[in-house]
Amino acid sequence: MIGALDALAVQWWTWALPAAAQVALVALVAALVDLLCVRRARPRLQTLLWAFVLLKFLVPPWLASPFAVTRLVAAPTLAASAAEGPSVPMALVRTVAAVWLAGSATLLVTGAWRHRRERSRILRSSLPADADARREVARAAETLGLRRLPETRIVDRLDEAAVFGVRRPIVLVPRPLLAAARDGDRAALGHVLLHECAHLRRRDPLRALLSFVVAALAWPHPIAWLARHRLAALAELATDAHVVRTIGDGGSTYRRTLTDLARTLLHEPPNARAVGRLAFVLPGWPGRSLLLARLEHLRRGVAPRSRLDAVGLVVAAALVAGALLPLANPPTPRDELWAASRGCIEKRLLFWSYLGEASGTTPAAAPAPSPASAPIPRTDP
Repeated sequence: MIGALDALAVQWWTWALPAAAQVALVALVAALVDLLCVRRARPRLQTLLWAFVLLKFLVPPWLASPFAVTRLVAAPTLAASAAEGPSVPMALVRTVAAVWLAGSATLLVTGAWRHRRERSRILRSSLPADADARREVARAAETLGLRRLPETRIVDRLDEAAVFGVRRPIVLVPRPLLAAARDGDRAALGHVLLHECAHLRRRDPLRALLSFVVAALAWPHPIAWLARHRLAALAELATDAHVVRTIGDGGSTYRRTLTDLARTLLHEPPNARAVGRLAFVLPGWPGRSLLLARLEHLRRGVAPRSRLDAVGLVVAAALVAGALLPLANPPTPRDELWAASRGCIEKRLLFWSYLGEASGTTPAAAPAPSPASAPIPRTDP
Protein backbone atom coordinates (compact mmCIF):
# COMPACT_ATOMS: atom_id res chain seq x y z
CA MET A 1 0.00 0.00 0.00
CA ILE A 2 2.76 2.43 0.94
CA GLY A 3 4.66 1.52 -2.22
CA ALA A 4 1.61 2.30 -4.36
CA LEU A 5 1.14 5.66 -2.63
CA ASP A 6 4.81 6.47 -3.12
CA ALA A 7 4.50 5.63 -6.81
CA LEU A 8 1.51 7.97 -7.13
CA ALA A 9 3.41 10.71 -5.30
CA VAL A 10 6.35 10.31 -7.69
CA GLN A 11 4.03 10.47 -10.70
CA TRP A 12 2.44 13.64 -9.36
CA TRP A 13 5.85 15.18 -8.69
CA THR A 14 7.15 14.46 -12.17
CA TRP A 15 3.94 15.95 -13.60
CA ALA A 16 3.53 19.02 -11.37
CA LEU A 17 7.00 20.56 -11.57
CA PRO A 18 7.39 20.62 -15.38
CA ALA A 19 3.72 21.61 -15.77
CA ALA A 20 4.21 24.60 -13.45
CA ALA A 21 7.09 25.90 -15.57
CA GLN A 22 5.23 25.31 -18.81
CA VAL A 23 2.07 27.02 -17.53
CA ALA A 24 4.14 30.08 -16.66
CA LEU A 25 5.36 30.26 -20.26
CA VAL A 26 1.82 29.87 -21.68
CA ALA A 27 0.52 32.53 -19.28
CA LEU A 28 3.27 34.90 -20.38
CA VAL A 29 2.18 34.53 -24.01
CA ALA A 30 -1.49 35.02 -23.04
CA ALA A 31 -0.68 38.13 -20.99
CA LEU A 32 1.35 39.68 -23.82
CA VAL A 33 -1.49 39.15 -26.30
CA ASP A 34 -3.92 40.45 -23.69
CA LEU A 35 -1.95 43.65 -23.30
CA LEU A 36 -1.89 44.10 -27.06
CA CYS A 37 -5.70 43.98 -27.01
CA VAL A 38 -6.06 46.81 -24.47
CA ARG A 39 -7.29 49.35 -27.00
CA ARG A 40 -9.31 46.92 -29.09
CA ALA A 41 -10.66 43.99 -27.13
CA ARG A 42 -10.92 40.58 -28.79
CA PRO A 43 -12.90 38.65 -26.15
CA ARG A 44 -13.06 35.39 -28.09
CA LEU A 45 -9.33 35.28 -28.83
CA GLN A 46 -8.40 36.38 -25.32
CA THR A 47 -10.74 33.81 -23.81
CA LEU A 48 -9.15 31.13 -25.98
CA LEU A 49 -5.66 31.99 -24.77
CA TRP A 50 -6.54 32.04 -21.07
CA ALA A 51 -8.55 28.83 -21.46
CA PHE A 52 -5.39 27.20 -22.84
CA VAL A 53 -3.55 28.42 -19.73
CA LEU A 54 -5.91 26.40 -17.54
CA LEU A 55 -5.94 23.49 -19.96
CA LYS A 56 -2.14 23.31 -19.80
CA PHE A 57 -2.41 22.14 -16.19
CA LEU A 58 -4.14 18.99 -17.47
CA VAL A 59 -1.89 18.30 -20.47
CA PRO A 60 1.04 15.92 -19.82
CA PRO A 61 4.21 18.03 -19.71
CA TRP A 62 6.23 15.50 -21.71
CA LEU A 63 4.15 15.88 -24.88
CA ALA A 64 6.33 17.20 -27.70
CA SER A 65 5.60 18.95 -30.96
CA PRO A 66 7.89 20.32 -33.68
CA PHE A 67 5.77 23.49 -33.68
CA ALA A 68 5.99 24.15 -29.94
CA VAL A 69 7.19 27.54 -28.75
CA THR A 70 10.10 25.97 -26.90
CA ARG A 71 11.13 24.16 -30.08
CA LEU A 72 10.96 27.30 -32.19
CA VAL A 73 13.16 29.26 -29.80
CA ALA A 74 15.53 26.32 -29.26
CA ALA A 75 14.83 26.28 -25.53
CA PRO A 76 15.82 23.34 -23.34
CA THR A 77 13.27 20.67 -22.65
CA LEU A 78 11.07 21.76 -19.76
CA ALA A 79 9.95 18.20 -18.99
CA ALA A 80 13.37 16.62 -18.83
CA SER A 81 12.91 15.67 -15.20
CA ALA A 82 9.66 13.84 -15.97
CA ALA A 83 11.49 10.79 -17.29
CA GLU A 84 14.05 10.61 -14.49
CA GLY A 85 11.88 10.85 -11.42
CA PRO A 86 12.40 13.18 -8.45
CA SER A 87 15.93 14.08 -7.37
CA VAL A 88 14.83 15.11 -3.86
CA PRO A 89 14.25 13.02 -0.74
CA MET A 90 11.17 10.84 -0.91
CA ALA A 91 9.93 12.25 2.40
CA LEU A 92 9.69 15.70 0.85
CA VAL A 93 7.81 14.31 -2.17
CA ARG A 94 5.29 12.58 0.13
CA THR A 95 4.79 15.74 2.21
CA VAL A 96 4.28 18.07 -0.73
CA ALA A 97 1.93 15.61 -2.47
CA ALA A 98 -0.12 15.21 0.72
CA VAL A 99 -0.40 18.98 1.19
CA TRP A 100 -1.47 19.43 -2.43
CA LEU A 101 -4.08 16.66 -2.18
CA ALA A 102 -5.46 18.02 1.10
CA GLY A 103 -5.69 21.55 -0.32
CA SER A 104 -7.46 20.44 -3.49
CA ALA A 105 -9.93 18.25 -1.59
CA THR A 106 -10.64 21.07 0.87
CA LEU A 107 -11.32 23.59 -1.89
CA LEU A 108 -13.59 21.25 -3.84
CA VAL A 109 -15.59 20.09 -0.82
CA THR A 110 -15.85 23.60 0.61
CA GLY A 111 -16.92 24.99 -2.75
CA ALA A 112 -19.69 22.43 -3.14
CA TRP A 113 -20.86 23.02 0.44
CA ARG A 114 -20.88 26.81 0.04
CA HIS A 115 -22.77 26.56 -3.25
CA ARG A 116 -25.47 24.41 -1.67
CA ARG A 117 -25.72 26.68 1.38
CA GLU A 118 -25.97 29.80 -0.80
CA ARG A 119 -28.69 28.22 -2.92
CA SER A 120 -30.71 27.38 0.17
CA ARG A 121 -30.26 30.91 1.50
CA ILE A 122 -31.41 32.42 -1.81
CA LEU A 123 -34.51 30.25 -1.93
CA ARG A 124 -35.39 31.21 1.65
CA SER A 125 -34.78 34.95 1.31
CA SER A 126 -36.30 35.48 -2.15
CA LEU A 127 -39.79 35.34 -3.57
CA PRO A 128 -41.05 33.67 -6.73
CA ALA A 129 -41.26 36.00 -9.69
CA ASP A 130 -44.58 37.60 -10.44
CA ALA A 131 -46.24 37.58 -13.84
CA ASP A 132 -44.41 40.70 -15.07
CA ALA A 133 -40.96 39.37 -14.19
CA ARG A 134 -41.70 35.95 -15.70
CA ARG A 135 -42.96 37.62 -18.86
CA GLU A 136 -39.76 39.66 -19.22
CA VAL A 137 -37.54 36.65 -18.59
CA ALA A 138 -39.52 34.57 -21.07
CA ARG A 139 -39.16 37.31 -23.67
CA ALA A 140 -35.39 37.49 -23.15
CA ALA A 141 -35.05 33.70 -23.24
CA GLU A 142 -37.07 33.49 -26.44
CA THR A 143 -35.02 36.24 -28.07
CA LEU A 144 -31.76 34.41 -27.30
CA GLY A 145 -33.09 30.97 -28.19
CA LEU A 146 -32.94 29.31 -24.79
CA ARG A 147 -34.52 25.89 -24.83
CA ARG A 148 -35.60 25.96 -21.20
CA LEU A 149 -36.94 28.89 -19.25
CA PRO A 150 -34.81 29.47 -16.12
CA GLU A 151 -36.32 29.84 -12.69
CA THR A 152 -36.72 33.48 -11.66
CA ARG A 153 -36.64 34.85 -8.11
CA ILE A 154 -37.13 38.38 -6.75
CA VAL A 155 -34.52 39.47 -4.22
CA ASP A 156 -34.32 42.57 -2.04
CA ARG A 157 -30.66 42.86 -1.04
CA LEU A 158 -29.13 42.83 -4.48
CA ASP A 159 -28.30 45.77 -6.71
CA GLU A 160 -27.69 43.87 -9.92
CA ALA A 161 -29.33 40.91 -11.59
CA ALA A 162 -27.36 37.68 -11.51
CA VAL A 163 -27.44 34.02 -12.49
CA PHE A 164 -26.82 31.43 -9.81
CA GLY A 165 -26.28 27.71 -10.34
CA VAL A 166 -25.29 25.42 -13.17
CA ARG A 167 -27.63 22.43 -13.38
CA ARG A 168 -30.73 24.34 -12.29
CA PRO A 169 -29.83 28.01 -12.81
CA ILE A 170 -31.76 30.76 -11.08
CA VAL A 171 -32.10 34.28 -12.48
CA LEU A 172 -32.10 36.75 -9.59
CA VAL A 173 -33.97 39.99 -10.32
CA PRO A 174 -33.54 42.90 -7.87
CA ARG A 175 -36.79 44.37 -6.59
CA PRO A 176 -35.68 48.00 -7.28
CA LEU A 177 -35.02 47.14 -10.91
CA LEU A 178 -38.45 45.57 -11.24
CA ALA A 179 -40.05 48.61 -9.57
CA ALA A 180 -38.27 50.94 -12.00
CA ALA A 181 -39.61 48.88 -14.90
CA ARG A 182 -43.14 49.25 -13.57
CA ASP A 183 -42.60 53.01 -13.44
CA GLY A 184 -41.86 53.05 -17.16
CA ASP A 185 -38.15 52.14 -17.47
CA ARG A 186 -38.72 48.74 -19.04
CA ALA A 187 -35.74 48.99 -21.41
CA ALA A 188 -33.24 48.71 -18.56
CA LEU A 189 -34.94 45.59 -17.20
CA GLY A 190 -35.01 44.04 -20.66
CA HIS A 191 -31.31 44.74 -21.19
CA VAL A 192 -30.33 43.32 -17.82
CA LEU A 193 -32.36 40.15 -18.35
CA LEU A 194 -30.93 39.77 -21.86
CA HIS A 195 -27.45 39.94 -20.34
CA GLU A 196 -28.22 37.26 -17.75
CA CYS A 197 -29.94 34.98 -20.25
CA ALA A 198 -26.99 35.46 -22.61
CA HIS A 199 -24.77 34.05 -19.85
CA LEU A 200 -26.96 30.94 -19.89
CA ARG A 201 -26.94 30.81 -23.68
CA ARG A 202 -23.13 30.91 -23.68
CA ARG A 203 -22.96 28.35 -20.82
CA ASP A 204 -20.86 30.72 -18.73
CA PRO A 205 -21.91 29.13 -15.40
CA LEU A 206 -20.59 25.77 -16.61
CA ARG A 207 -17.36 27.37 -17.80
CA ALA A 208 -16.95 29.08 -14.44
CA LEU A 209 -17.43 25.74 -12.67
CA LEU A 210 -14.82 24.03 -14.84
CA SER A 211 -12.33 26.85 -14.31
CA PHE A 212 -12.85 26.59 -10.55
CA VAL A 213 -12.23 22.83 -10.61
CA VAL A 214 -8.97 23.28 -12.53
CA ALA A 215 -7.88 26.11 -10.23
CA ALA A 216 -8.67 23.96 -7.19
CA LEU A 217 -6.60 21.10 -8.60
CA ALA A 218 -3.70 23.50 -9.22
CA TRP A 219 -4.34 25.67 -6.18
CA PRO A 220 -0.69 26.38 -5.21
CA HIS A 221 -0.05 28.00 -8.62
CA PRO A 222 -1.19 31.67 -8.64
CA ILE A 223 -1.57 31.65 -12.42
CA ALA A 224 -4.51 29.24 -12.09
CA TRP A 225 -6.49 31.79 -10.07
CA LEU A 226 -5.38 34.67 -12.29
CA ALA A 227 -6.59 32.81 -15.39
CA ARG A 228 -9.90 31.99 -13.69
CA HIS A 229 -10.60 35.63 -12.80
CA ARG A 230 -9.49 36.81 -16.21
CA LEU A 231 -11.86 34.37 -17.92
CA ALA A 232 -14.71 35.68 -15.75
CA ALA A 233 -13.95 39.26 -16.83
CA LEU A 234 -13.74 38.29 -20.50
CA ALA A 235 -17.06 36.46 -20.19
CA GLU A 236 -18.69 39.78 -19.31
CA LEU A 237 -17.23 41.46 -22.41
CA ALA A 238 -18.30 38.59 -24.66
CA THR A 239 -21.79 38.58 -23.15
CA ASP A 240 -22.15 42.32 -23.75
CA ALA A 241 -21.18 41.77 -27.38
CA HIS A 242 -23.75 38.97 -27.64
CA VAL A 243 -26.48 41.25 -26.29
CA VAL A 244 -25.55 44.10 -28.63
CA ARG A 245 -25.72 41.79 -31.66
CA THR A 246 -29.10 40.55 -30.45
CA ILE A 247 -30.54 44.06 -29.97
CA GLY A 248 -29.18 45.25 -33.29
CA ASP A 249 -29.02 49.01 -32.60
CA GLY A 250 -25.24 49.29 -32.38
CA GLY A 251 -25.30 49.06 -28.59
CA SER A 252 -26.38 52.66 -27.91
CA THR A 253 -29.36 51.83 -25.66
CA TYR A 254 -27.56 48.98 -23.93
CA ARG A 255 -24.58 51.20 -23.28
CA ARG A 256 -26.88 53.81 -21.79
CA THR A 257 -28.18 51.17 -19.37
CA LEU A 258 -24.63 50.30 -18.26
CA THR A 259 -23.84 54.01 -17.87
CA ASP A 260 -26.82 54.48 -15.55
CA LEU A 261 -25.66 51.46 -13.56
CA ALA A 262 -22.16 52.95 -13.29
CA ARG A 263 -23.62 56.22 -11.97
CA THR A 264 -25.59 54.27 -9.38
CA LEU A 265 -22.49 52.43 -8.20
CA LEU A 266 -20.42 55.63 -8.02
CA HIS A 267 -22.99 57.25 -5.74
CA GLU A 268 -23.01 54.25 -3.39
CA PRO A 269 -20.85 54.36 -0.25
CA PRO A 270 -17.69 52.26 -0.70
CA ASN A 271 -18.17 48.72 0.50
CA ALA A 272 -16.97 45.24 -0.32
CA ARG A 273 -19.82 44.52 -2.72
CA ALA A 274 -19.20 47.67 -4.76
CA VAL A 275 -15.51 46.87 -4.94
CA GLY A 276 -16.38 43.37 -6.13
CA ARG A 277 -18.56 44.72 -8.93
CA LEU A 278 -15.78 47.07 -10.01
CA ALA A 279 -13.15 44.34 -10.04
CA PHE A 280 -10.02 44.88 -12.13
CA VAL A 281 -9.64 43.42 -15.58
CA LEU A 282 -5.93 42.65 -15.33
CA PRO A 283 -3.52 43.28 -12.44
CA GLY A 284 -1.22 46.23 -12.95
CA TRP A 285 -3.81 48.37 -14.73
CA PRO A 286 -4.72 51.06 -12.17
CA GLY A 287 -8.15 52.55 -12.63
CA ARG A 288 -9.24 49.88 -15.10
CA SER A 289 -12.46 48.57 -13.61
CA LEU A 290 -14.52 45.84 -15.18
CA LEU A 291 -17.55 48.06 -15.70
CA LEU A 292 -15.47 50.81 -17.31
CA ALA A 293 -13.82 48.23 -19.57
CA ARG A 294 -17.27 47.02 -20.63
CA LEU A 295 -18.36 50.58 -21.45
CA GLU A 296 -15.18 51.23 -23.41
CA HIS A 297 -15.62 47.97 -25.31
CA LEU A 298 -19.15 49.02 -26.30
CA ARG A 299 -17.99 52.53 -27.22
CA ARG A 300 -15.48 51.13 -29.71
CA GLY A 301 -18.24 49.15 -31.35
CA VAL A 302 -19.06 45.47 -31.69
CA ALA A 303 -18.52 44.00 -35.13
CA PRO A 304 -21.13 41.52 -36.39
CA ARG A 305 -20.06 37.90 -36.51
CA SER A 306 -19.41 36.14 -39.77
CA ARG A 307 -18.39 32.69 -40.94
CA LEU A 308 -14.95 34.04 -41.74
CA ASP A 309 -14.52 35.01 -38.08
CA ALA A 310 -15.54 31.52 -36.97
CA VAL A 311 -13.10 29.89 -39.39
CA GLY A 312 -10.35 32.24 -38.27
CA LEU A 313 -11.00 31.37 -34.62
CA VAL A 314 -10.83 27.64 -35.37
CA VAL A 315 -7.54 28.10 -37.24
CA ALA A 316 -6.17 30.23 -34.41
CA ALA A 317 -7.23 27.60 -31.87
CA ALA A 318 -5.40 24.88 -33.80
CA LEU A 319 -2.24 26.97 -34.14
CA VAL A 320 -2.26 28.03 -30.50
CA ALA A 321 -2.92 24.48 -29.31
CA GLY A 322 -0.04 23.13 -31.37
CA ALA A 323 2.34 25.84 -30.19
CA LEU A 324 1.44 26.16 -26.51
CA LEU A 325 0.11 22.83 -25.26
CA PRO A 326 2.93 20.37 -26.13
CA LEU A 327 5.96 22.27 -24.82
CA ALA A 328 8.48 19.45 -24.39
CA ASN A 329 11.13 19.34 -27.08
CA PRO A 330 11.07 16.11 -29.10
CA PRO A 331 14.17 13.94 -28.58
CA THR A 332 17.01 14.63 -30.96
CA PRO A 333 17.34 11.87 -33.56
CA ARG A 334 20.33 9.59 -33.14
CA ASP A 335 21.84 10.47 -36.49
CA GLU A 336 21.82 14.15 -35.51
CA LEU A 337 23.44 13.37 -32.16
CA TRP A 338 26.05 11.24 -33.88
CA ALA A 339 26.79 13.97 -36.45
CA ALA A 340 27.00 16.62 -33.73
CA SER A 341 29.35 14.61 -31.49
CA ARG A 342 33.01 15.61 -31.62
CA GLY A 343 35.91 13.31 -31.16
CA CYS A 344 36.09 9.59 -30.67
CA ILE A 345 35.31 9.78 -26.95
CA GLU A 346 31.87 11.37 -27.45
CA LYS A 347 31.07 8.96 -30.29
CA ARG A 348 32.12 6.00 -28.14
CA LEU A 349 29.89 7.19 -25.27
CA LEU A 350 26.96 7.50 -27.62
CA PHE A 351 27.63 4.06 -28.99
CA TRP A 352 27.76 2.55 -25.50
CA SER A 353 24.43 4.21 -24.62
CA TYR A 354 22.84 2.78 -27.77
CA LEU A 355 24.24 -0.64 -26.97
CA GLY A 356 22.88 -0.45 -23.42
CA GLU A 357 19.41 0.47 -24.67
CA ALA A 358 19.44 -2.42 -27.13
CA SER A 359 20.49 -4.94 -24.46
CA GLY A 360 18.02 -3.65 -21.88
CA THR A 361 20.66 -2.43 -19.45
CA THR A 362 21.58 1.05 -18.40
CA PRO A 363 24.47 2.76 -20.16
CA ALA A 364 26.57 2.66 -17.00
CA ALA A 365 26.10 -1.10 -16.62
CA ALA A 366 26.73 -1.92 -20.27
CA PRO A 367 30.08 -3.60 -20.86
CA ALA A 368 32.67 -1.54 -22.65
CA PRO A 369 33.45 -3.19 -25.97
CA SER A 370 36.98 -3.22 -27.23
CA PRO A 371 37.69 -0.80 -30.07
CA ALA A 372 38.88 -3.66 -32.25
CA SER A 373 35.73 -5.77 -31.98
CA ALA A 374 33.08 -3.07 -31.64
CA PRO A 375 31.14 -2.35 -34.83
CA ILE A 376 31.32 1.27 -35.92
CA PRO A 377 27.93 2.88 -36.63
CA ARG A 378 27.47 4.05 -40.18
CA THR A 379 27.48 7.78 -40.78
CA ASP A 380 26.49 7.74 -44.43
CA PRO A 381 22.86 8.66 -45.20
